[in-house]
Amino acid sequence: MEGNKDLLISNFHQEKYLAELYTRYILAMMALADNDTPKDIIFFARDYIRPNLIEHHYDDRDVFINRYKDEKYSWIDKGRETN
Repeated sequence: MEGNKDLLISNFHQEKYLAELYTRYILAMMALADNDTPKDIIFFARDYIRPNLIEHHYDDRDVFINRYKDEKYSWIDKGRETN
């Protein structure tokens, strides 16, 4: 019975995680379009993000977080003062 409970909780986490990823994907696409980003860049971003919406599990979310903290991406959250 305990295993079923754990599986149910894991499924709820996964469902919420996927819903949040999809919502954030939509927001990213809208932000790009609303800021007159060239369509080829929007399509590139779309094609880069979409596979990640379905191929990752909630328990593996640290893969994204750790990649984002890497020096290659760390400038994004530092804001405009780094420009």
